[in-house]
Amino acid sequence: MDAWQAATVKEQLVAFFLGLGARLNIKLIGYLPFSELALIALFPLLLSRYAATGAIKRAAWALTLLAVWFGGQVFSDIYRSTDPSLAARGWARIIVFTTCIPFFVDFMRRGCYQKILWFTIGLVPSFALSAFIFRSGVHEGRERVYGVSEISWETHWGGVFGGIVLILCLYLYGRSRVACYSLAAGMGAYQIFRGSRATGGIGIFSVALTIAVNTLIGRDWFARVRRRLSFPKRAILLVVILVVGFGTISAYSYAASRGMLGEKSLKKFMAQSATRFGLIGGGRPGFVCGLLAISESPWIGYGSWPKDETELMKRTCDLLGVKYEKPSVRDYPVIPAHSQILIAWVEAGFVGVFFWIYLLITFFRATYSRLEDERRLRWYITYMATSFIWNILFSPIAARIETAMMLGIALNQMSLTRRENGVSRSTPVLG
Repeated sequence: MDAWQAATVKEQLVAFFLGLGARLNIKLIGYLPFSELALIALFPLLLSRYAATGAIKRAAWALTLLAVWFGGQVFSDIYRSTDPSLAARGWARIIVFTTCIPFFVDFMRRGCYQKILWFTIGLVPSFALSAFIFRSGVHEGRERVYGVSEISWETHWGGVFGGIVLILCLYLYGRSRVACYSLAAGMGAYQIFRGSRATGGIGIFSVALTIAVNTLIGRDWFARVRRRLSFPKRAILLVVILVVGFGTISAYSYAASRGMLGEKSLKKFMAQSATRFGLIGGGRPGFVCGLLAISESPWIGYGSWPKDETELMKRTCDLLGVKYEKPSVRDYPVIPAHSQILIAWVEAGFVGVFFWIYLLITFFRATYSRLEDERRLRWYITYMATSFIWNILFSPIAARIETAMMLGIALNQMSLTRRENGVSRSTPVLG
């Protein structure tokens, strides 16, 4: 297994069509993208291959924790007498991960760079078209709740722009790191200016973190210092992350509070930063609502897609000191946890969090572990790992196929070995 082995034309086409179908949905049990449907249908046919190539073994932790999550989901749905149609949607979410993860653990064993590139090339038009044809539940839901499916920079076009920049940075990083860093940081600054703060901040953060890791890797003095340290080596990376993260947030706060990002950003910053939970809590009341829901039922979940029958969101808004506007749709709202890990906890009980904790640990390790294709994929994996860590903590469950693919990439890039001499090539950079 060699990550540097080029992907075949057939494999590149598969990657492209998986990207193209990743955001185009059809409504069956909820909204399922074409790519997810294809991998679900192929799962029984490919299961023997997954076992033979070791994909099942490498994905064992993920699959085991998915089974635990599924058990909690089923128990909570039975305990709460969840409507069967809603229960099916909750179960389908876990089944999608269960079928997609072994595929990508197997698929990303070799030719990883080309497959990522072609998947992303397919993903950009998929994202662009998803607002108009084969729309997702997000677009349909906004139209249902608010009467219009908002298509703006923050909700849609910023993602298309970010995907195009991602393709260019993937191409550039192995050829000119300076060009890649400049483009990624510029994209981040522009995203923040246009209102996509999280996406922009992650773009800038990924550049700073990649430079820090690459600098530490290539310095003999750092290796000597590491040998003399008594505390865990990963603490160094944690300090770097905290400093870079604090610097990014501070820079945004400075610019936004002084109107440098426009009047809209100024009003948004002032309103959100004035709440009791600060900038993050004020900007994501759904996250605080999820915490409130968990505090009232920490062990047993509320079931799949639980309705907010006790006005948790209203109480959250009162707690934050912000205005509560109840949607005018009869069967809305559900409890809006606005966090992948909190949604799993709210719906399935505490056992739902273990899978997401595993992803958090894996993606965090990917930011500092030595990669099989270090020269071409260091920035990409840092950027994507940071994005998924943020999404797990502060965004609703979405982009399941991309999450499964990122896990497959990380597991392969950190675990491949040179079998001819038995030397591991997955030695952590800072460990």
